[in-house]
Amino acid sequence: ENAHMAKTIIESGEHIDLLFSDVLLPGEMDGIMLAVWAQEYFPQIKIVLTSEFIQGKANKNLGFKTHPFPSLRKPYKVDQLARQLKTALVK
Repeated sequence: ENAHMAKTIIESGEHIDLLFSDVLLPGEMDGIMLAVWAQEYFPQIKIVLTSEFIQGKANKNLGFKTHPFPSLRKPYKVDQLARQLKTALVK
């Protein structure tokens, strides 16, 4: 639903292997901010982000924003998603 909901789930103690989030999220925290938070407090969680606007692309609403996380540009096919998630989980 949003980054706040994701943080609540992550902090619940539920075992989570991977965080897959869109870069653009409703609310005050975007997907990049969520990923940075997760990496800092839960470094064992692998992270993959998705968006139409990935590194090197400008988003007219957010401006130019880069990040170090593995990314999958929309639109993507199921096999592309599967490969990206598998790669992230194997690392």
